[in-house]
Amino acid sequence: MLSRDAVRNTLVFQAACRVRALWRPMIAWSVLTWFAGVVILAPLSSMVLGWHLGRGAYGIVGNEDLLAWLFTTRGISYLWILGTLALLLSVIRFSGYFWILENAAEGRGVALIDLFVRVARRTPRLLRLCAVAVPVGWIALMPLAAALWGTYGLFLGEHDPNYYLAERPPEWTHALLAGAAVLVIWIGVFGGVGLRLFFALPVYLDEGGTLRNAVRRSLQLTRGCVGRWAIRIASVLGSWGLVRIALNSLLFALGAITLSWVAELSPFLTPLIFSTALFVGLSFLLDALLGFLGFALLSTTIVEGYFESTNKERVQWQSMAHARGGGTPDGGICIKSWLRPRPLMLMGAVLAGGSIVFSAWFFDHSPPPRSVVISAHRAGPPPTPENTLAALEAAIEAGADYAEIDVLRTLDGVVVVTHDADLMRQAGVPRRINDTRFEDLRGIVKRGPEEIPEEERRLETLAAFLERAGDRIGLMVELKYYGPDPGLVSAVAEVLSQHQGETEVVLMSLDLGAVRALREQFPDHRVGYVSTVAVGQVMDLDIDFLALARNRVTRSAVLSARERGIELHAWTPNRIDHIADLVQLGVDGIITDYPRRARAVEREINAMSPVERFLLRFRRLILESVEDYYPLQELHYDDDERPMEPDYIVD
Repeated sequence: MLSRDAVRNTLVFQAACRVRALWRPMIAWSVLTWFAGVVILAPLSSMVLGWHLGRGAYGIVGNEDLLAWLFTTRGISYLWILGTLALLLSVIRFSGYFWILENAAEGRGVALIDLFVRVARRTPRLLRLCAVAVPVGWIALMPLAAALWGTYGLFLGEHDPNYYLAERPPEWTHALLAGAAVLVIWIGVFGGVGLRLFFALPVYLDEGGTLRNAVRRSLQLTRGCVGRWAIRIASVLGSWGLVRIALNSLLFALGAITLSWVAELSPFLTPLIFSTALFVGLSFLLDALLGFLGFALLSTTIVEGYFESTNKERVQWQSMAHARGGGTPDGGICIKSWLRPRPLMLMGAVLAGGSIVFSAWFFDHSPPPRSVVISAHRAGPPPTPENTLAALEAAIEAGADYAEIDVLRTLDGVVVVTHDADLMRQAGVPRRINDTRFEDLRGIVKRGPEEIPEEERRLETLAAFLERAGDRIGLMVELKYYGPDPGLVSAVAEVLSQHQGETEVVLMSLDLGAVRALREQFPDHRVGYVSTVAVGQVMDLDIDFLALARNRVTRSAVLSARERGIELHAWTPNRIDHIADLVQLGVDGIITDYPRRARAVEREINAMSPVERFLLRFRRLILESVEDYYPLQELHYDDDERPMEPDYIVD
């Protein structure tokens, strides 16, 4: 066990002492840089994005198109500008810390206004530094990206990605091991280079000159001591990470216990509102403080290393009594009066009162229960195989409003219902759909329970699904693209024209070009866009509904869609708590593997009292600690469904 003197001599302890002595000016500078980022950099980034997209044909790029757009001139320039601005904010923050530490080490105080002027004068030079550093970082990442892409092609390029995610064949393990080896090699090569450039920024700030001179000087200062600095950085970041995990775990445990106690003992809603708001506020505050601590410790370690390497003349850190006050009496950063007990109590009372008022307002303005459209993901619930007639029948039996199905075209132009580019995951058949004639695919039976007849598990056409659905269930048809297929929209239109019956059909796709073609070709059908990731305002599209991934659905997204008259459907929530959250948010539809479960959750929430719905709104905070009070957890579903696939399967 380490003695007290040994602990004091550790690098982490020494860095922590520096931060403790100068935490007031460091926090003040952090708040100032954060404010600059919110007021200046965030709007500037939005302007850059709007300028790039506004000059395009449609003003939005999403899903598969996004990757291609990022490799265009506009995409690269946008990433370069955005990366430069983001890096500039961190560099400005580090620059302030550097001069705070330098002044303190030389026995001088630091005034916030002087620090601001000093950094502002050097901002153009720092901007040039960041503008060069971003493409240099890309160049360093290129070998890693190329090696990982080659690893993917070597081990996982033969079949559809969903097959590897679901089945985890030996090739999956081989790919992970090879990828890990590639990453270790890359870190060994470029990590050493990065450590050699450890002092380029301090040199750039302290000695001036050109960027080339700063790099050359950093290489001189770090010659023969890369290993020592790697240990220092690892020890500081490792210690900070352990502290962060421990404090976050402690706060969550105390919050869960407190909320459970309040919910069980108080007959009134106000104490629970106050406790929840206080817990959320403390969580944000803890994250902010821990983020500050990590950046401050790392910055202090770098600056101290630079001082040691340059033998910079300075007073002993132990004699920095003036730094503990945040500055000198003749013009330092004077925020000491803010931290006295009486002002702190007053600020706490104001924040607590504001939390109560805001929480009460939020509760009073929470939306009433809404009717939710339930769609069965990939035709129907497990254990029936996906996108089969058996799954369609199961969806009808479960009470789903729609069956969401995926369609592709075969080599001879037949529109079939299936999800992946091949049938390897579903049937063990490696043939790609768009390279095979339908006659060669007709007899393929998808895996599933033996009690389900084979004819109900076969690969089927869109026409067969329309005939089977009739007026019993609607069809939500998603057009899938694994490469260009300009004839898919026309082929779907032809099938629908031949089966104009009682089946209600809505159409959607991940491909923006397909969505626009669907809108033009199907003016009488509801058309939607499936969004996984996008830049631009997807709400401005000419669509009837938007399908968002579950974790991207927020209250603001729901309100924005409602203002534009667009329905919002969420995919693919399967857990009870996730479904409940989305119903509470007010989505118009849910696309799930378990339609019976989703319908039961919707009915239960609509039957709850306002207090119960409010408690449910904060499920993530009290789920494990108030199970007896939480009505939804007492539901028992007459449902023998087993999970078909985890949520990470690519939709």
